[in-house]
Amino acid sequence: MKKLVFLVLVGLFMGSMTSCAISSFDTDQAPQNALSAYKEVLENKTEFTASSAEDGAKTMYLDQLLDNGSETFKFLNFTVLDLNGDEIPEVVIQYGLANDAPYPDSVEVLYYSQGTVYGYNFNYRGLYALKEDGSFTWSNGAADNGYAKLQFTSENYEYDNLAYAKQNVPAESYFVKDQPVTASEYDDFIAAQDKKKDAIWYDFTTEDINSQLSEESN
Repeated sequence: MKKLVFLVLVGLFMGSMTSCAISSFDTDQAPQNALSAYKEVLENKTEFTASSAEDGAKTMYLDQLLDNGSETFKFLNFTVLDLNGDEIPEVVIQYGLANDAPYPDSVEVLYYSQGTVYGYNFNYRGLYALKEDGSFTWSNGAADNGYAKLQFTSENYEYDNLAYAKQNVPAESYFVKDQPVTASEYDDFIAAQDKKKDAIWYDFTTEDINSQLSEESN
């Protein structure tokens, strides 16, 4: 009887150790799995899940983003950054009307989770001046703008606001980390934000896609 109990305990221990090892392996491999998945999406070899609060989720190929009636759109550039601090990179793609190049009209953010690539779309003013630390500028107008990072779910994304200005009557209000500040303190935040290193953008070419999304380069 004691021998049977001992064997059961050993089995449970070994199963627990195996589960931990698999979990650790999955976590360790996640960044490389993400890069491989992004590469296939950028090469238009596989679909991704486009997700929005308005339209829900649908699968599509990346080049379908360029289908917009008679107007000609093109992908301009992309960058690979950890936007939300989970140590798994995201891909940010800028694209727009061919006649507007090199200035983008739209932004697509690709996010990898549990084997699936999700895509979130922004107009250019919703995500620009992207920095290496994943922070960026957004604007709804001259007196309604701010600085944020992104947080993700499989259904949608959220702005994690670092600082923002809101237009109120009779004056504007300023906030840093959701705490009210003076206009001067808000300007100090902007000055510090401007000093951060900009994200590095790569041309949307086969060569740059291979170099930035291959296992050897990361």
